[in-house]
Order: sequence, then C-alpha cells, then structure tokens
Amino acid sequence: PQRCLTISNGTPLLGAMSGTFTVCPGTNGVAYMIPPSAGAATYNWVVPTGSSVASGTGTNSITVDFGAGYAGGTICVTATSICGINSLQRCKTISSATPGTPGNIIGAATGICGQTITYSIPNVSGATGYTWSAPSGASLASANGTNSIDINYPANFTTGQLCVTADNGCGSGAARCINIKGTPSNPGTISGLATVCANDAGIVYSIAPVFGATGYVWTTPSGTSIVSGQGTTTLTLDWGTSGGAIGVTATGVCGVSGTRTLSVTMN
Repeated sequence: PQRCLTISNGTPLLGAMSGTFTVCPGTNGVAYMIPPSAGAATYNWVVPTGSSVASGTGTNSITVDFGAGYAGGTICVTATSICGINSLQRCKTISSATPGTPGNIIGAATGICGQTITYSIPNVSGATGYTWSAPSGASLASANGTNSIDINYPANFTTGQLCVTADNGCGSGAARCINIKGTPSNPGTISGLATVCANDAGIVYSIAPVFGATGYVWTTPSGTSIVSGQGTTTLTLDWGTSGGAIGVTATGVCGVSGTRTLSVTMN
C-alpha cells in the first residue's frame, strides 16, 4: 500500500497568541508572542490604533507601546513562508482598562434653587471610584468617590453643568455631563377640552406638577373668566363666545419657566 505525505509551500495555522489583553493607556513594553511556525521566514504584526511595535518586528515575539489615548483594538499576526505565502491571521482583542463613560445621571436638573439634590449613576464596569464636578456656584454636599453625590445649590443659582467620571488605577474615562437650570422646566401638556361651545362653563384644564415650582401663572383668551385655580396646576374656566390659546408658566425661587399653550377652538 501507498504511504503519502502532503507538501505545502505555506505555513500551518498559527498557534494561540499569548500576552496581556487588557492594558492601561500609556503602558509600554507589553509582550505578545505566538509559537514558532514550521516553514515561516518572517512574521507580520498589525497592532491596534493608538499603539506601536517597540521591538521584535519580523519575529514571533514583539513588545508593544500603548499611547495615552489608547481606547482598545485588535492585534493580528501572519507568518510568511520561505516561498512568500502568507498564513491565515491570528488575532486577539486588546481592551483598554480605563473605565467607560458613565450612564445617564439620575436626579433633578431644573428648579433646584436653594436646595440640596441627590444624583446617581449606574455602577461602571472596572471602576474603583468616581469623581463628580459640581456646576459653577454649587458645591458638593457629600463625599466624592462613589456613584452617588449630594449637590448644594444656592438661592441665586442660574445655570451650570454637572459632570462625573469613572476612575480606576489606569485613570479616568470620558465624563458624563448634564445641564442644570435654577428655573423650573416648562410645564407639560395641558389636559382639557380643545374644542368648546360658546359660553361653556366650568371647563377644567390641568398640568402635571413641575419640580421646583412654587406657583403657576395661567393666561386665558379675551372673553373668558377664571373661576378658580390661578396659581395652581388645575384651572377652572368659563368660556365666552370666541376661542383662543390657554397658557401656563411655572414660577420658582430663581425665576419662571417657558410657557406651555393649548389652542382651543370655539365650535
């Protein structure tokens, strides 16, 4: 019987790559290697964006320098045989150990004059601490370092930005920020009839309460009469003989919101 042997002008599939696959940005001289491949004349490494080969070019073992802004990527290697044939790639992902951007900040962002407000974010994978930055004019009312913070706002606070970063031994990730306003937010949708008959009486309109509001100012079309509710979230109105727009603004310690309107048609 025959005895056969397969002859190739390339190299076999490369073995498993070894090295450190989670690194801190700014780390230099990190080693990566693959086992020597039969028939290989040279090895071709492609390193992730934000890194560079420090030594070992053309061999099965290299060291890599990672820049300060390294954010993750893939390292790959092929072997070229003495006949000039490239092997299939062997690749591995190298992640940045810097924490990611925190999720959405939870807490009141409007109507916060003269109050102490608690804010929080979900825990960030890989973070060992958090750094909060209070808006200009406000101050931290609790210890920094956790995923929750108390911010103290003065009575004359206007606007600013609240930010937080997730931190660990590799540094700080990108900041998550929200805009903060001392005035209340605009009222929500006005509930009530948008079509009425002439001289309809006792028609009720309302809005949801606005955080930080100390009162509400309603405006009504000419010919109408406010029965009750001026200054509150619920207005009772008697109509005349023509329609128009109902408006409401929220008032607070630091000022007033924008106006929410509802156009009402006379049937």
